[in-house]
Order: sequence, then C-alpha cells, then structure tokens
Amino acid sequence: MPTYGYNLLDSMKYPLKILALSLILVVSKTNCDHIQQANENVTIEDLGDDRYTLSMNENNHDFDDGSLPHTVLFEIVDVPSVPILSFVGQPFTYDIVNGTEGNTYVFYANQSFDYETQERSYRFNLIVSSIDLYIYITFNIINIDDEPPSLTTPQCNFDENTIYTKENSTCNCTVTDPDGWLNQMQFNIIPNSGGEDEIFALEYREEPIDTVYSAFVYMTVKKELDYENVTFYLFDIQAQDGAGHNTTPNALVRAIVYVNDLQDMPPEWTNYFKFQQFNEQEEQTFSVTAVDGNHGINCDIYYEKLWEDDEDANYISIDRDNGTIHVQKIDRDKNDITLYNFEIVAVEVPNAPLWNSTLKISFYIIDIDNNPPLIWQITDANFTNVTLDDDTDKATSMSFLENFDGTLNLTVFVKDIDTGENAQFTIELEDVDNAYGINYTEAFYIVPTAGYRSGTYQISVRNVSYLDYEVPEWINISFNVLTTGVLDTNKTDRLLVNITLIDYNDESPIFNATEYEVSINETAKLGDFIIQVMATDRDAEDAQLPHTLIGSTYTQRVLTIESYTGNIYVGAENAFDYDTVNPIFVQVRATDKVGHTATVPLTINLLDVNNKAPTISVGDPINVDENQNSTTELNATITASDVDTTANLTAAIDWDNSYATKNSRRLDMTNDTIRQQVQFLDVRYSKLDDDDEYVRDIEIYLIVNDNNPDGTAPDYELFDSLYINLVVTDWNTDPDFMDKQNTSAIILISINDINDNAPYFPEGQLPESERDNRTVQENAPQGTSVGAIIAIDLDVGDTVTYECAALDSRYDWLDVNNNTGAFTVKDGNLIDADTDKLYYFNYSCTASDDGYTHTSDPLTVHFYIIDTNNKIPVITIDTDVYVDEKSDEGTIVTDIGTYDEDRDIPFHTVECSFAERNGSCFASFVIDNNVLKVRYGHDDINRDEGIANYTCRMTCQDNPDRLQNDQSPHTVETTFTIHLNDINDHTPEVLTKELTTTENLSEGETIGIILATDIDEGDNAEIVFNITQVLDSDDEEVNDLFDIVTDDDYRVNLTHKQANLISLEDLSGHYGTYNITIGVADKGDPPNTALYYVILTVDMFNFEAPRFIFPSSDNQAFILFSAQEQNSQLLLFRRNDSVYLDNLYASDSSKSEECQKWDIYFTFEQQSPEEDTIFTIVKNGTCTGQLQINNRYSADSVLGKTYNLKLTANIKEGDPQDGEAPYTADRNIVINFLDNTQKPVFNVTEWTFEFLEEDATQTQELEHKASYYVEDSEDLMIFYYLVTDNETIASLFNVDVTTGTISLNAKLDYETDEEFQFQIVASNDTSPASDNPLSYLSVTCKVIDINDNVPQWVRNNFFGAIMSGYIRNTPILTLEATDADKIDQGKLTYFINGSISKTGEGLSNLPDEPFILSETTGEIRLNFQVDSTMSGYFQFDATVWDVEDAYGNGPHWNTTGVTIYIITSSNTIDFRFYNPMEEVKSQETKMLEVISGIIGYGAYQQNIDKATEDGVEMDDETFASLYFINSSATIEVIESSVILRMVSSISTFSQLVSQLRNETGLILMSFPSTSTSSENLEEVLRAWLVGVSVVLGALCLILLVTFILKTRELNNRITNLTTRRFGSQESGLNRLGISAPTTNKHAIEGSNPIFNVNGDEIKRDLRDFDEASLRSGDSDLIGVEDSPQFDYEPGEKIHGTSNYI
Repeated sequence: MPTYGYNLLDSMKYPLKILALSLILVVSKTNCDHIQQANENVTIEDLGDDRYTLSMNENNHDFDDGSLPHTVLFEIVDVPSVPILSFVGQPFTYDIVNGTEGNTYVFYANQSFDYETQERSYRFNLIVSSIDLYIYITFNIINIDDEPPSLTTPQCNFDENTIYTKENSTCNCTVTDPDGWLNQMQFNIIPNSGGEDEIFALEYREEPIDTVYSAFVYMTVKKELDYENVTFYLFDIQAQDGAGHNTTPNALVRAIVYVNDLQDMPPEWTNYFKFQQFNEQEEQTFSVTAVDGNHGINCDIYYEKLWEDDEDANYISIDRDNGTIHVQKIDRDKNDITLYNFEIVAVEVPNAPLWNSTLKISFYIIDIDNNPPLIWQITDANFTNVTLDDDTDKATSMSFLENFDGTLNLTVFVKDIDTGENAQFTIELEDVDNAYGINYTEAFYIVPTAGYRSGTYQISVRNVSYLDYEVPEWINISFNVLTTGVLDTNKTDRLLVNITLIDYNDESPIFNATEYEVSINETAKLGDFIIQVMATDRDAEDAQLPHTLIGSTYTQRVLTIESYTGNIYVGAENAFDYDTVNPIFVQVRATDKVGHTATVPLTINLLDVNNKAPTISVGDPINVDENQNSTTELNATITASDVDTTANLTAAIDWDNSYATKNSRRLDMTNDTIRQQVQFLDVRYSKLDDDDEYVRDIEIYLIVNDNNPDGTAPDYELFDSLYINLVVTDWNTDPDFMDKQNTSAIILISINDINDNAPYFPEGQLPESERDNRTVQENAPQGTSVGAIIAIDLDVGDTVTYECAALDSRYDWLDVNNNTGAFTVKDGNLIDADTDKLYYFNYSCTASDDGYTHTSDPLTVHFYIIDTNNKIPVITIDTDVYVDEKSDEGTIVTDIGTYDEDRDIPFHTVECSFAERNGSCFASFVIDNNVLKVRYGHDDINRDEGIANYTCRMTCQDNPDRLQNDQSPHTVETTFTIHLNDINDHTPEVLTKELTTTENLSEGETIGIILATDIDEGDNAEIVFNITQVLDSDDEEVNDLFDIVTDDDYRVNLTHKQANLISLEDLSGHYGTYNITIGVADKGDPPNTALYYVILTVDMFNFEAPRFIFPSSDNQAFILFSAQEQNSQLLLFRRNDSVYLDNLYASDSSKSEECQKWDIYFTFEQQSPEEDTIFTIVKNGTCTGQLQINNRYSADSVLGKTYNLKLTANIKEGDPQDGEAPYTADRNIVINFLDNTQKPVFNVTEWTFEFLEEDATQTQELEHKASYYVEDSEDLMIFYYLVTDNETIASLFNVDVTTGTISLNAKLDYETDEEFQFQIVASNDTSPASDNPLSYLSVTCKVIDINDNVPQWVRNNFFGAIMSGYIRNTPILTLEATDADKIDQGKLTYFINGSISKTGEGLSNLPDEPFILSETTGEIRLNFQVDSTMSGYFQFDATVWDVEDAYGNGPHWNTTGVTIYIITSSNTIDFRFYNPMEEVKSQETKMLEVISGIIGYGAYQQNIDKATEDGVEMDDETFASLYFINSSATIEVIESSVILRMVSSISTFSQLVSQLRNETGLILMSFPSTSTSSENLEEVLRAWLVGVSVVLGALCLILLVTFILKTRELNNRITNLTTRRFGSQESGLNRLGISAPTTNKHAIEGSNPIFNVNGDEIKRDLRDFDEASLRSGDSDLIGVEDSPQFDYEPGEKIHGTSNYI
C-alpha cells in the first residue's frame, strides 16, 4: 500500500489523537454509498457519479504539543479489499486501516493542514479493482482564524499643544494578519505610568474588508502635548484579532512618541564635556557645541572663556564661532597639576545676554607611559630572594623530578612605576630558540597573566606528559618570562628560566616482539644457545635488565637464561624429546630496578632427530613342542617399532649371543652338535603399514629351518629352554646416535617335554659368592618384583610349588608366588633401611613337586635393601640472629644445625645455602659448611645507611652431590632474620633551616618545630637540644627572647626527634629576622655533638580589617542620572549640579578615620547584570578611590537595569593568616540610572540557573532583580512570587518574597526531571500578579546529575565457554553493566574480584590469572592455551565501578558471578539458518532469548560463522554453535545429545521455527536425525501396527518389517566395524598402523566417524590424542573403544638394548 509517510500500523504504540475541530461547514450527507462520515469535523458532499467533496478546517495548530497527527477523514464501506489510492497533483501522507466491521476501512490523514502555507485543495482517486469501483474525491481545507497578527513599531513626532486625528496624523504603523478579518482587530494602549491610554489611540482611516490582510493604522492624539512636561512617550500597544490572538513575535509592541518643542529655552549644550583627561606634555584640541534650546528655531551660538585656574599661564583658549578649545602643553610633574578647571559660556545670537548657558570643565592630566614593567626580584628554588640587575641579562635555574605536576619553586616580582593605565602590563611565557625547535612553554603556564603597578607571579605545570626525562630534548628546558606594557607593547622585560629534569624510574621494560618462536634439534646439548630474548627500558638506570624464565618445572629444568643478555641456553643433558613434549612453551620476564615487569611468550619447536632405539614387544610366552618339522611357524606375537619418523627397521637372530639351557644351565654352544640343534629357527618380518614411507613398525615371525632333519629339533633331552637374542636394527639412525641403532631382546622359547625328577635348587649348589644378588628398594610399592628362585624338576609336566618364610619375623616383607618362585613386596612402605640401619634380610625356601611328593632342601635367600632418599632433613636455627654492623669479613653469625634419618651417608648429608642468589642476604652474608658468616663486612653491612634487618630464605638439601643416582633430593626451606646491632657512628643533624611566625604570638606559645635526625639506634639516636645564641637583624644578642623545649611529640620516629621553639615573651613589635644557634647531642658513650643555625622570620600581623567610611552602610542604593561623563565623578539623579557621588574612602583602624598602617586600594565586582562592566575605580588619594564610568557606557542601555556592585577595600593581596584580621572588607551598593518614572520590570525575559540533585539545602540568588524607573526608587519595595500551574514545581521550589532568592523544599532527582520551568513575577504589592509582561521572568532550573546510582549488571550471572584449541588472547565473553547516571555512561570500569576458582582436571599448572578482563570494555580474554587434557570450569566474581563525580559522590560498585566452562563438541549443537551471517549476528540476543525460552535451559553462543558445503562457504546460510547451561539448581553444562533429542521433537522444532521467524526473522533449518527421532518413528510404527493388528494377515507384514529393520541395523554395525579405504589408493593419507578397525586417526579425506577432524588439524604426533575413540554421537560404535583390540599402541614398549621378555 503506497503512502507518503510512516505506516499507521507501526505507530499504533502512540495514542491515536482524534481531532476535535470547530465546525464551520454543515454536514450535508452522512451516508454516501461507499464513502461515509467518520469524523464530525469533516463534511462530505456527494456530487454523484462516485464523486465527493470533503471539507475540513485547517488543523496545524492542534498538534503544537508535539503529538502525532492522525486525523480520521472518512470510512470506506462494503468493499472486499483494501482500496488503492492515487493522487492527482500534490499528495499528503495517509493510512488506511481495517475498521471495526468486515469490509470496512478507515482513512486517516497522517499530517496537519495549514491553509496559509500548504495546499488548500487536494484531489485523489480510490480504486477497488475487484468490484470495478472508482471514486473521485476533492478534499478542501477551510481557513479559520488561527494565525496571530503582527504590528510594526510606530515612531511618531507630534508638536506640543496640537490635537491629532486620524485625518491629520502623520504617524502610522502596519497591521498584518494572514487570516484576514482586519476589521475585527482590537487596539489597546498599555499605559506606562504616564496615562498614555488617555492621550493616544489607534484608528483606521478606512475600515478594511475581510479579505484584506494588511492595512495602515494611524495614531491619534486626544490631549495636547507639553514639551516642558514630557519630551517623549514610551508605551506598549496591544493588538488582538477576532479570535483573541496577540501579535507576534511580541504580544506587546513598543511605541515611541517624540514631542516637538517651541522657542522658550536658553542654549543647550549638545556636544560638550565636563571632564577630560590627557597625557602631559601634549597639546590638545577639544570641541564643544551648543544649540538653541528651542530646537525648531535654532539661533546661532557664540562661545567665550569666563575663567581658568591659572590665569597667568593662559593654557586655555576657545574659538568664538565654532567652540574649539585649544590646550597648550601642560607639564604635570613640574606644575603638580592633576586637575585643571575652567568655565565657558554659550550665548544665543541675537538674544544675548538674555539666553545663555555656562559650562564648567575639568581636565585630568595623565602621566606619560615612560617606564617598562620590570622583573626586579625573584624567590628562587632555594627560597632565596634575589634582586635582579636591570643592566645585565636576567636568568634563573632550577631542577626537579620528571613528571612533576604542580607549581614551580619560583616566584617572580614585577613592578611598573607609572600610574593609571600606564602601569598596566601583561606577563606571559615566551619560547626561546633551541636546537630542537620545541615550544617548551606548552608544558607550563604563569598566573596571573596581567598586573597593575606591581605583583607576584608563579609558574605551574600545564601538561605533565611533556616532562619526560626519557625524551632527550626535554631534559634541559629554557623559556622566558616576558612582561609587556598594555598601552606600549614595546615596553618589555625578560627573565630566562632554565630547568633541568631529574630522572626517576617510571618506564616499564619493553620487548621488541610480542612473541618469539625458534626451532632446534631435540638432541641439543647442555649449554647450546637457543635464542636471545632481551627487553629494553628507557630509564637510564635500567640500561641492563635482569631476565628470568617463567614456566613449568620442566621448562625451568631444561632451560637457562643469562640474566642481563637474555640469551637462552639448553640447561640439561638430554633436555628435549620430540616425541614427549613438543613444542615447549615458556615466558621470559624482564624486571627493572623498581619492580616494573614485562613478559613475552617463547615457543621452542623441536625438530625430530632419529636418535631413539627401536622397541620390541612380545605377546604371550612362546612354547614349542620338541621335534618340529621345517617351515613350521611358531605361535609367537612379536612386533618392533620406532617412534622416529624416518626409521627403517629390520630383524635378525644373533646366534652368537643366543643360548640354550637345560635345567636352567647353559649348554656349551661351541659344541657343533649342540649348536646345530639349538639354531633350528629363522626369522622373517613384514611391514605393518604399507602406506608408511618408512619402515617404522614390523611384525616378526619365527620359522623352523632345515638345519636338522625333520622331527629331530628341538630336542628336549638336550635343552628345555632356548634364549634367542633377537636384534632389531634401524638403518636410518642419525650417525651421532649409532648406539641407538640396535635393540636386542632375549626371547625365551620353552621346549615342552615330560619331566619325572625331583625338584632342586641349582642356586643352592653354588658358593655363596656366586649366588644371585637380589635387591629391593626401600619403600618399594606393593607388588614390586624382587627376583625369583628357581627349582628344577626333570620330570616333564610336574608342577613345582615354592614355600618361603622370613628368618626374622620383623622383616617379613615379601610374598613368594608358590607357582613361579617370584618374590614380590607385600605392602607399600614396609621395607625400611633407615630405622635399624638394615642392609640385608633373609628368607628360607623349599620346592615341592606335584602332591608334595618330593621337597627340596631349604635354600636361604638373601635380599639387599637399596636405601632411598626418603627422609626429609631437619634444620635448626634461631628465627632471629644478631651481629654488629660493620663487622669484619668472616665474622661468624651462627651455626646451622642439620639432621637426616636416611641410612646411607649421601642421603643424610645436608648442605644449606641462601634461596635467593640475587638477594640482599646472599650479597652480604655467606653460608660456609653450614656456618653463617659475614661475607665482606664493614660498610657492606651498615644498618644506619643501608639495611638494618635481613630477612633471609635458606634452603637445605640432602645428598647435595646427587650420589647413588638420586635425582630427587629433599629440599627444606626456612626463614630467619639477621639483625644488625647498632654502633654510635653518626652525629645528630638539625634538618630545620628556617622558621616563620608573626608578631601576634603570645608568651609561651610555640613558634615552630626544630626537627633533627640521627640514624643510629637506641640511646645513640636520642637527641638533646639547647639554644646557645640568638642574634637579631642588627647582630645584637637577644638570648632571653626564645627557648627550646621538648614534649610528648619529641619522638617522631626511631631516627627523627623534634623540639619546640617557644617565645619567652609576647612578640608584638618584635618582627624581623633572627639567627638562632642550636646545639644538639646524642646520648651515646661518648656522645656526638654539633651546632646548627636556624633563621627565624617574625612577620608583621594585621590586627584590624579595613573599615568603609563611604559608603557608610551595606546595600546602600544610589540613583544616578543617565547622562554621565566618562572619567568624571558620577552625578546623582536630579540633584543640584554640584552634588556628585562621594569618593570611596576606608580606614585601617577602628579608632581613627585616617589610615594608620596600610594604603588601602579599592576594587569592585559587578555582580549583575552579567555583561561587560561600565564602571571603573580610579585611585585618587591615600585610602580613597573614585567610582567612574568607562567608555562602554551608553545612556540608553542602562535604563531599566540594576547594577549590583560589590566594593572591596584591600589592605594587601593574599589570604589572612590564622587569627589575622581580614585583608579586605566588602560593601555592596545598588546603582540605578533613571530619566523618567517606570514600573518594576526585569531587564531580561529569561534566566537559567543550576541546582545539584539530592541536595535540598541549595539556594540561588536571583541574578536579575527587577527595578523601578522612578525617582527615589530606593524607598519602593519590590515583591517576588513564584508563578506556576505545576503542583510538583510549587512543592519543590520557594522564592523569597523580598530578595527573590530561590530555595528548595525537597531534593531534586535528575533521573526523574532534568529541568524545571516556571516564572517569577515582580510586583509592587503583595499581589502575585502584574499587568506588565516585562514584570515576568521565565526561569529554567537545570538539574545537575550527580553520581547517586549504583551500576547494575545486565544479567545476574555471566557464563562463558572455552574449548580445546583456544589460544591465549581469545575473546570469551563481554561483561556488561549500565548506570542510570548519565555522567557514568561510557565510564564504567571492570575488575576481577579476588582469585579465580579452578575446578576440574589438568588445571593445576595454569597461571594465577587464567583470564584477562578489560577494564574499559568488560571483555574477558583467555590467558592460556586450552588443550585436550583440561576439563572442568572456572568461577570468579567481577566488580564494576563507576567514577567519582566533581562533587565527591561515588564511586559505587557492584559484583556479579562469572562461570566459564571448558566444553567439548559433546556440549555444543549447531543451529543452522537460511540467513546471512550478518543478519544472524544482529539478532543474536533475541535469538538466544527465544531458544532459551523454548528449550528451558540458558542458551549461549560459542561461535557464529558461515555454513560450508564441500568446503565452500555459503553466503546465505549460517550456523550458530550454541551450548546450554542449567542454572535452575546446580549450574551445569547440558550435553548436546539432550538438546538434540529435545529439538528433534516435532512440536519443539515447530515452535522454534515459528517463534524465531516471527520474532527475529531467522529461518531455522532442520536438525539431523537422532535416536530421539528414531524413537518417535518407532512410536508411530507401533501405533500403526496396533491399529492393523486386528487383521490376521498383518502378522506376516509385521514379521517382514521386523526382519528388514533388524537386517538394516546389523548391516550398519557390520559396516561400521569393517575396515574401509579412505580416499583413493593414491591419496597419500598418513594412516596410522594400529589394531583398531576403521580408525584412520589423522585422515583428512574420507568419512571416518571416529577420528575425522577439521582440515586444519593435520599430521599431529600420535600421542596428541588419548587412546580412546572421540565422541561419535549416537553411532553404533559407542563403547567399542573399550575393547583391547582397538588400542592403537598395544603392549609394553621396550626401550634400550638388552631387555629380557
């Protein structure tokens, strides 16, 4: 539906306003077929043939309140569809909406209509094509009287004594009304206290008709005017049209009527002056002009001088004809002339001397500006007053710390000996040329910037960021202090200021890169250089930075770093293993001398080197019956593998190292017969993975060869056991590791036969020295194998049974396997070598055959205990130890006691050392053979100027040489403190250099504190004070004026003491400077003594405040005549010509009106009105000043204004000291300028002020007071009242009736109302009203927002998630809070509150701060790399802070909980949409809200990205990876399978699709089939089968369906368990040779349901996954991974070269 505005349906959230307009046209028809009336204010006329005319009054002013115009025009009835509208000509905006009944539509106009400015008629057509309906409508706008008229300002001249009518009046103005109807205008004269409404009137000469919009209206004079009484009239005209509208833009129009004079007055000075001022030694010419007082006659005037002060000098002459006054040069200084007076006369010609006027004139002689403003003195950085020589270059120097932010210790004194304006000057900072071209003044400013005669000035730092020592060009700073005369800018003076910045440590270390990466061979040796990672620091003292490594215990062991070079080396032999840990992550930290740190990550990638020996794995024991045929393959499972990626393996039997035994005895392998029988086997092997480029995994087969005739080998009667030495060789082994090329394993092949001999122990037949050496490790765990005993029974098939018992029951620590004779440890922690210092324990054993028929002789079996380092050493040392400071080198501090219970000497040998080799303890002390000694001594251990107490961490380690292959010695740590005993080696020092007081100090009062220091301790630091001499400024001794005493505050701290300097008599009259000699001594034995000098300055004290003599009272009001002379004494209103406003005068004594001590000067502040002041004060004597007007004064602009001046009498600059009388006294005066009578009115119509919210004690003085334009107005009262219809404003605000001061009755709230508007009326009585609009002041109170609201989190709790593969700095989630205070919006800061709780597996080695929270954005980023071994969640609290406002409110804070889960693919589910990614992201919040509401769990976004198909991104399809959290009870992450089952429900999925489409516009795609959907299908099938079960023939169908479903399920299982080929035969996939079917772990191509991964995760090491299937959803393979046959690294790996299996 086309419209020309917004759609009404979209705007229905606003109230629909139906216009109520005045009816002008009568409704002609109310039911017009399809068009019917719907608004009584709209008339409808049916013209026939489906043509209609609509008429409506213009309505633009009905929406001035800001409401939206929605006007019902008509209804369209009995139409089946929405009509189509087309305009003919200019359109307007509209809407058509459904009516309350069917087939009815309402037509709205969505705009206002103005007859005067818009179209007055519109034409449009309505078309309903389905019923072939065409309606033609004309819409007319009717004019109404709704526009205000306007009236031009009349300015008239009327002769006195004359009556003026509309016929002879020459004064007119123009009245205009856009609506016409000028004949209905009403004109009213608003009198202005002169009865103007009885004198003047306004009339048309001819009455205009209704359609005339502009006409002249003439002013008439009903009473004769009198020039001598009133020269002009000023009044307002009110004009209203017939509808009561006032004129615009002002409701009242100001009229001015001038009265023409007749001849009856003397000459009148028109261009004249009574006062002038000019420079001495300058000739002057002035002009005065007088005219005939009867302006219409205008007789000629001539001029004469009557007299002058110095008739002899005759300085003054005047031209008779033109009134030009010539003044000769006047030497002000020579003649001591300040004011020069004379009188002239103007005479009418030819009426002289009948009509004349005299004029008395005064000249003020101004001093010449012939002196520059001089910088004559400074107080430098040492607080020394320095007088500057004008004949030399002026300069001063200072230094301070970089980043200093404050006022410089430099005071500049300036003076200009001229007077008046000549003594005004400016002061500024001026840049000087420098090699860098830098404007140093940008960093500083000087205040104040101007002065008069004299002043003091100080320089402060403007921009501290410039003052950076690390920027070389800012180390040395120079600029000028420049003074310049205001009138003569050539009068200048300069002071060069040189500043040197002092460096301090404020910079942090910086690394050149954000991260480092390097690759090295895994075989790197101890000490090999890896990489240099070095930081720099701009601070000079940090030219060399210490570097440390931060990482796991492993990285600390295998890596070392040179502290000051950042060179990183291999720190251990065999440090790296490509197959175990790769890559290696570590951080490098650089720390400067004040603790600033910087860290950078380093990644060390290991390069694989073929340096590993192959491993051999043997399955079940190998048995073979004797007498085998050739080519027989033994039942043996033997495999070999090599973890090196380039291995090339082969296998062979080393018969030279193979042997056979008979009854556990080796046969003589040199015997040819035996050798031929024994070597009856050959070896074959095959490659396990045909796709492997190298031969890394082989399977080995044992085959009977043809060395012997068939059926003859092996021969059990010759040997019963064959030990073959199987050798596996890697032919690609790195040449440097040829010792790892071969791996051999002795493999036992048992020969089966029958044996019928009694058992015996072959070992028992050997000498004791040749028996087996059985050992067991102390504290060996339960089940540890300790060896075995072997008994031989020649009877084949008999089973030997073993029985053993401990010879000493205390040491019954082993179990023997009755069948094998193998000894194992009974229980952990039983075997103890330390308690009894035991080396051996013994068992007695026997062997029996079947049925215990035969039992062997007992065999004593010896076991040697291998001691382990399992006892922790104990350290004994006092917590506090003492030694004298400055002791000699090697002085013993204390012995360190150690004890360890281990048996062996290495394990109970303990060695102690300092834990920190770069600490203060290590630097000053040494531990030598567990004895603590002084390292260097003397000044190295100076407690007074260095460290007094050393807190030392000491570590003690047993087995310090790591003997007996002990790689884990015990280390204990203890902390103790070394205290340095003080010796008396320092003399007390007085720190106080100067003191200042005032002469008002009384006897016994404290003048100041004398601070002294002695950095010794105890009595050595106690200080005794005494005064030895006092000299005044004349070097006279006044020893009885002061004393020094101590009190309870004597002890400031251990090293600082203080005493009080007191006065022995009142200091009144004793001002001046005193040099006081103070002696100090400590209480050492012997004591140290010294003398110091303190300068005491006693300043003068102001005992009385200045006192005004004139004005004599506060708020005294003066009414001045509006015609004033510049630079002259002010003339009082309507007084005799000789009466002027008195000079300002004040006294500094309450007992005399004469100044006694100070020369008081006057200043003033114009408190209102807020505009450039028109006043000035000229000092014209001691303690006197004259108030004058300046050149901004205009007689016309001051009328109607009240000037409130605050006069200030000043003794001197600055603030009074405590107890001192004020330096200033204020006196407020009120000045009005009048020339006729007025009513009380405001000088402005609007005024705005501000109040803080939440403070009901505030008041606001009325800045714009009302005033009367009448004589003696000081006797007239003005009353002020609050005017408002708003009850809230009336209850909140109060206006003082006499002063107009605004106060509050209650607190304001910015969040409720940001401003209030009301009026204040000024009245001349107690009635709160006035008929003069100028008596009303429109007031706006703006409420200032303060920080009174606590920030609020947008959620009660926040949740985030991370997954394996997430790297450091990955964004996790963003915390968000809001604050109702506008001043806090955009300024909230976020912090992690307290520690972060970690719950789960693999989280123990994470950094203390695993997440980083941005203070400004609230974004949480990851601070570690997530790997697959980690699971669980993190919890912590986050706090949001707002800012303190300018009024001290705040800051406020609020805390929320944050939970971040480590999730896997089993916790996420993909929602796919037929929408672009940008559209999904824009609807993210609403999308999550909808899904959460339907699912019942909180939905959170893990990732939103474009969908892909066959690796190609789809622009119009998007997937949102979500996870869900159940926060109703215990917070937990929901498995994706649960959610998938829920969304697979038809009803749930339909609800999701519908609600997402309606509320977000997102189109949800269907989910893949799940077990739930299968269950739903089975339910449908089950219901269907029940429905047809009544049919007998359905039984066969049910069997068929069951057979098909079962067959399909079995086929699926067979398919999943069948080894597939992934990709083409030539795809080159790196398939892993493992025994698990269908598990191509690193496949990229193919469809492996278990190990298929994303394409960017390729060819990782085999150990980067657990030996378990990845999650596969609802696959049939769930649980199959638990079968041992699916292990892809089966069996035990055998490393080394000679392992028995």
